[in-house]
Amino acid sequence: YQYFPREQIHVVNGDRLIKTPWREISKIEQFLGLEAKVTQENFYFNTTKGFHCLRPGQGSERCLAKSKGRPHVNVSKQSVTLLRRFYMPHNLRFYNLVGKDFGWPED
Repeated sequence: YQYFPREQIHVVNGDRLIKTPWREISKIEQFLGLEAKVTQENFYFNTTKGFHCLRPGQGSERCLAKSKGRPHVNVSKQSVTLLRRFYMPHNLRFYNLVGKDFGWPED
């Protein structure tokens, strides 16, 4: 790390942020040295979107934009395999750089 040491950089797992946002936010709070405030009770699962949304405490709910939560295009298994093989060395280099294995590619 040329400008910032590794311990000053936190990389969020986007897949986990979608599935269990309260857990990823807890890790961010801990990394920043903040008092833990965000819990599972701060979220609800929006069945229309297929994602968790922020439960309103005061004010309006916070959810992903209309462009999010739409179905993804089906990609052939052959294409997925090709992409995973291509990105594997780049992912491994990234894991080494940030000191964390995100488990890509998933098989």
